[in-house]
Amino acid sequence: MKGDKATVVVNITYTDISLVVTQAMGDYIAKAFEAAMSSEEQPDEAEMQKIFTDILMETSKNVEAQSAAIDVTFDCEKVNGEWKLSQMSDDTLNSLFSVLSSNFLSAIEGVVSSVG
Repeated sequence: MKGDKATVVVNITYTDISLVVTQAMGDYIAKAFEAAMSSEEQPDEAEMQKIFTDILMETSKNVEAQSAAIDVTFDCEKVNGEWKLSQMSDDTLNSLFSVLSSNFLSAIEGVVSSVG
């Protein structure tokens, strides 16, 4: 702490569902490929979303989510005698988003980058 500015590091433990999402995405891609090769009528976007949701829910029953921890740094400043959070950096926002989404988006991005 220096005068009216301080930095606080918070260690946050959260559920990391990236293994669940990675497995579900693999199963979904296989199902989507199977549907694309089928001579039957192709499912529309709403049906494909339901298929993914069903696969994700089933996978969550069979694949154990992991626990993860991350240090998040918050910059603070004293305003009118009260400590307030300063504007958050991109790193802080990204870390908080990972925690709040249980690493869902990171898992999706990992699958997409490995396929593409």
